[in-house]
Amino acid sequence: MRLIPFFSRLTGWYRLLIITSIIWIIVTLILTNPWTHISSGGFSGGLHSYNNWDDFLLFGILPVATLWGFIWIKRGFKTDKTS
Repeated sequence: MRLIPFFSRLTGWYRLLIITSIIWIIVTLILTNPWTHISSGGFSGGLHSYNNWDDFLLFGILPVATLWGFIWIKRGFKTDKTS
């Protein structure tokens, strides 16, 4: 399957959603900065570490995956009706 014919068949809404999804992930990646590693002694005196990968997955990837999953499911029901 060649990608150029696939992308040329996309509607304006799909193109807008693809670009918006990419921008959303990049902005969330910059804002959460998941590579930052924070270490602290905490109250118990032990060493605790934390990075922002959970935040990036929760606020960056999960909304995009949910949106595209909803579109995929909705399109599946639409295809079933026309068959």
